[in-house]
Amino acid sequence: MKIGLVQFAGKQDKNANIAHATELIRQAAAEGAEVVCPHELATTIYFPFEEHSRYFSLAETIPGPATQHFGQLARELGIALVLPLFERVEGADYYNSAVMIDSNGDVLGTYRKCTIPHIRRNGVLGTGYEKYYFRPGDVGFPVFKTLSGLNVGVIICFDRHFPEHFRMLALNGAELICVPTTSPRTGERAWFFELQAAAYANGCWVAGVNRVGHDEGGAKGDWFGRSVLINPRGDIVAEAGDKEDQVIVADFDPCEAQELRATWGFFRDRRPEMYGRIAR
Repeated sequence: MKIGLVQFAGKQDKNANIAHATELIRQAAAEGAEVVCPHELATTIYFPFEEHSRYFSLAETIPGPATQHFGQLARELGIALVLPLFERVEGADYYNSAVMIDSNGDVLGTYRKCTIPHIRRNGVLGTGYEKYYFRPGDVGFPVFKTLSGLNVGVIICFDRHFPEHFRMLALNGAELICVPTTSPRTGERAWFFELQAAAYANGCWVAGVNRVGHDEGGAKGDWFGRSVLINPRGDIVAEAGDKEDQVIVADFDPCEAQELRATWGFFRDRRPEMYGRIAR
């Protein structure tokens, strides 16, 4: 199979982001991608660099206009699509979410970011007032089975710092874990070794997709991009640059995850009865 990783800088106009994401997703599909994933909050800028009530108007329901548009696009292109967006639920609940859309355009389900950061750096890049906007995810760690038979799990940005999240998805059967992210230069050092360790320890393909460049009217500084695909042995298979909008398409074999898990025995030799303190 082939996966497409899509990284770009955000615009103030939500419709402009949707149009640009559509263009890049089409490019990925034209290059053979069967699964495509853009970065975190792909329909907007990364607005949690500041606290302001105006940004709540960017949220939408699932299903809603964005899922309808990208559902039609996925069906047209015959691709499975991970769509990260700002979700509004009835009432006043808001989540940092990612929708899994199958190749027939159907919504398979939604993952909601589990661990919500609140990082104060005086407004500079890396500030993340996410607790002002988002509730912690309440859906656990679902794995979505596509029509092609691929088992896909999703975690979002800050979630990747918690190895338990990868392990939960692996135990739930994920062969590919997509990690849509918006990370500043301060997070660049940990980007590769965290994702490589997670891929190796869990026998999974891991696709980290990071926003790149300068958001229009957003935080100071730039996002470092470097979207990456890592195989279940922890090797980097493909990597994007750190400055420009880019689409990378790379081959991956889901069977490799299954074979390595059976061979290495990491799951067979787990001792869950010994790990109670982790959950306390």
